[in-house]
Amino acid sequence: MKNARALRLILATVLSGGSIVNAQDTRGAISGTVTDQQGASVSGAHVTVTNTDTNVALQFSTNSTGFYEARLLQPGNYQVGAEGSGFKKFVRAGLVVGLGQQLTIDMKLEVGSINESVTVSGESPILETDSVSTGRALSTRELMDLPVLTNNIILQAMLAPGVQSPGTTQYLSQGQVGGSSGSYFSPGNVGGNEWTVDGQPNQGSGRNAAFTPNTDMVEEFKVETSNFDASFGHSTGLNLQISTKAGTNRYHGTLTEQYLNAHWNAAGFFVKQNYYSKIAAARSAGNNALADSLAASAITPGGHDNNFGATFGGPVRIPHVYNGKDKLFFFFAYAGVRSREPARTTDINDTVPTALQRTGNFSEFLSLPNSAQYIVYDPLSIQADPARASHFVRTPFTGNIIPQSRFNNPAYNFVSKYIPLPNNSTNPTAVNYLATSQVDNNNYNALNQRTDYQATANDHFSFRWNWSHYIEYYGDFTSTGLMTSDDTRNNVSGVANWNHIFSASTLLDVSVAANQWFQRLYNTGLIAKKPTDFGLPTYVDQQCQAYNDCSAPVFNLPGYFFYNSANFGRALSTYPKTRSQGVKANLSHIAGRHSLRAGIDFRDQVRNDVGFNGNASGNFTFGNNFVRKDDDGNAPAASVGLSWASFILGVPTGASIDNNTSVSQVNQYYGWYGQDTWRVKNNLTVTLGLRMEYETGPTERYNRAITYFDPKTQLPINAATQAAYAASPVSQLPASGFSVLGGNVYAGVNGAPRNLWQGQLMFLPRVSAAWQYNPKTVIRGGYGAYYDTLSPIVEAANQSGYSRSTSTTISNDFGQTWLAGNPAKGISPLTDPFPVRSDGTRYDAPFGNSLGSMYQVGRGFSFTPYDRKHARVDKWRVGVQRQLAGDILVEASYWGQYAGDIGVSKKVDFLPGSYWATGTTRNNALATALNSNVTNPFFLNNYGALKTSSPALYNSMATLGFFTSPTIQVNKLLRA
Repeated sequence: MKNARALRLILATVLSGGSIVNAQDTRGAISGTVTDQQGASVSGAHVTVTNTDTNVALQFSTNSTGFYEARLLQPGNYQVGAEGSGFKKFVRAGLVVGLGQQLTIDMKLEVGSINESVTVSGESPILETDSVSTGRALSTRELMDLPVLTNNIILQAMLAPGVQSPGTTQYLSQGQVGGSSGSYFSPGNVGGNEWTVDGQPNQGSGRNAAFTPNTDMVEEFKVETSNFDASFGHSTGLNLQISTKAGTNRYHGTLTEQYLNAHWNAAGFFVKQNYYSKIAAARSAGNNALADSLAASAITPGGHDNNFGATFGGPVRIPHVYNGKDKLFFFFAYAGVRSREPARTTDINDTVPTALQRTGNFSEFLSLPNSAQYIVYDPLSIQADPARASHFVRTPFTGNIIPQSRFNNPAYNFVSKYIPLPNNSTNPTAVNYLATSQVDNNNYNALNQRTDYQATANDHFSFRWNWSHYIEYYGDFTSTGLMTSDDTRNNVSGVANWNHIFSASTLLDVSVAANQWFQRLYNTGLIAKKPTDFGLPTYVDQQCQAYNDCSAPVFNLPGYFFYNSANFGRALSTYPKTRSQGVKANLSHIAGRHSLRAGIDFRDQVRNDVGFNGNASGNFTFGNNFVRKDDDGNAPAASVGLSWASFILGVPTGASIDNNTSVSQVNQYYGWYGQDTWRVKNNLTVTLGLRMEYETGPTERYNRAITYFDPKTQLPINAATQAAYAASPVSQLPASGFSVLGGNVYAGVNGAPRNLWQGQLMFLPRVSAAWQYNPKTVIRGGYGAYYDTLSPIVEAANQSGYSRSTSTTISNDFGQTWLAGNPAKGISPLTDPFPVRSDGTRYDAPFGNSLGSMYQVGRGFSFTPYDRKHARVDKWRVGVQRQLAGDILVEASYWGQYAGDIGVSKKVDFLPGSYWATGTTRNNALATALNSNVTNPFFLNNYGALKTSSPALYNSMATLGFFTSPTIQVNKLLRA
């Protein structure tokens, strides 16, 4: 649907420790009004806001309305003091500023001597009297005290009202953020989330977080489902912010350890079945000693998780040289994970060749029901089928046994020694191997360091960097290391910040940040091998070495199951490296009852997919085509058994090798805003803001991309096709109405734009109000517009045609003759799987943009319109907060949203409505007419001139059934 609507009534009871907060910046604010005992404003009063952890103090003077405001406060403990001529000094202590939280602290001065003081201690107010947002904040104490599984604070996002989640996720470790962080979204799940650490982007690939700090590193974690502050943008989803801890005047550190044991978990069904079946079998055989030994062993292999961390922070001191007390602070944190777990139960069920099958003996299949489908036929015995003209049949191997002399696969010995023997069942077609020794181990290390420097009373500098490295080892059913998937994720980021107080009413904040995310599935066991290790020719080594992408080739054996696939070996994947870098600046100014703010947010967003996905070492499929009874599969034939027989014989049914490219994309994002928070009365605050965003359409560095579809493009087959149709038109469409227009557009070619889609300027109005009805009740409401980002970090370019596979046809007459190798003479096609062709080449080169607008014709094409729009979400909210007693707050809210311009798939090759059948009965005449075959005007024979003028295009068309069939159905012709 184009529009989505979500209405939600939320009733939440929130403890004061989980305060609801506002603004995108992780730093907070304290503001208020200074009055005398009669309630008159005190202008020019001296206000001091002091961080009691660091003793850093900020000095302000109240304006003509008695108002003061201290912004950009690091989360922590504070006190506020006010003094004026003729008044006693007033001090409010015991304040806690949370992540992005704004406290309203009004102070009433008593007449008296400045040497006298009035000190009030108490907890921070929990009513929000001037901001409107929805969400949940968890303080460092809560994060330390709550049982946070695996110390992954992202899992706590489910605690926030209004957050939707699938409820379960298998990705729990701190380093597995690629799987877990994308599992939480705002109602409707339109667009994605904005992840930040200390107010700076923390985006990995896709919609996921790049860095997940250990709970000991975090000062506060905040999840917002709605925020009407104009400083928030670049997202339609959740705003998830993390504030890291900073050093104080006290040296302080922590050591934590969380331990989980796999024996504490319940065993899966198949593991328990295997365990008790072995015990029962031993007792049935009378071997009670073995049965008792098995019963005394654990059902599941041992495993454990260790999650640990250490932190240390304080003032920077160099004895006899420098004392950073009250000025220079550091905080350092380390987190580690060592997980040693058995494999997930869903990953251990395999079907492997039995000991007999490895000797070529498939006689065990003959005792199975429907045994005829498991008979192995000799591929060299093909002959004409006496019962069916134009068909061929083969003769089975005697006893369903392949003689040792016919073992002709040069890769057989290498592969078979890595495949384990069955351990679970004697049925050769069942799950007969449980890889209970398979492991799922991961290591994670993370460092986070932060420095804060109060250079002067008006200048504060901070710098933070983090580094994390995660690697997971899993998926090796061979238990040799060959098939290990070693998923690696690295993140590094840094931010430098400066804020300057020009005066009591004006403050500037500037930050520069960069974040880089890298992920790769290394497959170190496979890349340690090369094609020649499996008996393939040296030219295959040379091909993969040219792309620096060598590994073991892939052997596909249908019917067998090796860790969730029928492949022995694994295709390599690209490894994305994403980077976001930019600058932010915010200017705040107080003018009477108005707090004015303005800011900019500029980002450069980059994605580089390094490496060449696929398999440059060859991919070989061993189906049952050449070892079944007949050429067309008329007699049922199984895959299990027959595919292994084909592998023994060294007769693949298909061979291919990849020649793929990489991608390098970038786009820019510009955001700027202005906002006025107007204190209309002491109990009424209205905020008006406007944010504007402009995001450019991404570009590919070398223009290696297909962009949109141009319906007016003239194709080189236009005239010939129209002439062919005019010679034999169908009754449903006159020749005058038939045209051949439209084709794909390449980025930067023939004057086309380089951008994959156009940029867009977006306006995001924001308005909110908070009215304090009485000291314990606040009524709040707001509205805001939000736009989703369309950056390359989220979406990749369409590079169809810039990568290409070369496929070898083993035989085109069902094995009567061979186009690769010579099985009749004992020469497997694997010895020369990609023979030199008549033009002197072995491999097909990628087309790139050489075929122009014709590349997608006849292939089908999914494209993004150049004028695409960013998804927009309008959110609104109204609610009442009521403080019941002490630190208990109840809030009842109505929340809703409206979404539009959501990207959806739309068919453009639909059958025109004039040809649709209507009514409640089947229109047989219409169905017959539309499904009938007529002359195909796109038949290849119509384009003889292209064979000379554009041979590459002609040959490409010759591979497509759309052009090679002399007939076409009427309904397809009308859609074309």
